[in-house]
Amino acid sequence: MMNHNHRASGFAMWVTIDTVTQLSGVGMTRPAAILGAWVCGAAAAWPDVDHPDSGPAHTLDRVIPGLPALINRVCGHRGATHWATTAVAIGAILGWLSWVTAPAMWFLALAVGLGWLTHVLGDCPTYGGAPLFGPFSRRIIHITPYGYRFPTGGEFELTRVTPALQTWAVVATVASITATITR
Repeated sequence: MMNHNHRASGFAMWVTIDTVTQLSGVGMTRPAAILGAWVCGAAAAWPDVDHPDSGPAHTLDRVIPGLPALINRVCGHRGATHWATTAVAIGAILGWLSWVTAPAMWFLALAVGLGWLTHVLGDCPTYGGAPLFGPFSRRIIHITPYGYRFPTGGEFELTRVTPALQTWAVVATVASITATITR
């Protein structure tokens, strides 16, 4: 999927989870929910740091020149950065760091891990798929039958997937606000 769709899906995923937690009575504070949605959306773009033309690669290259090229050389595109285990590991490491340094910010580690995982799952319906279960399996996972897969950046993604993800994000946001008001 394209970068903007990954970000929209990460944002929408966080807001959807926030809505469910609000309705169950254990929701986060509004600042935590808003910051978490922003971080989850941003983190959903980062697995593509392994692609030399991606926004995250360009951003990281400004901070640590050559690192995205090294990641691409070692992992290839949709390699280790597209494993579910990488999402879990990054979330766990950040969770531990937050527990040690700022326990009240634990939700940010969850947002990063969830955003990363949302990205990987979002690549699964494309023709390229994703090695979801790496390093335990090299098999490329597709969550849709062959006839329903789409090319990254193609007409289907731009005319169907993008509007669907944007609609999901808006509906989830309205539901979250409604759940907060009625709580």
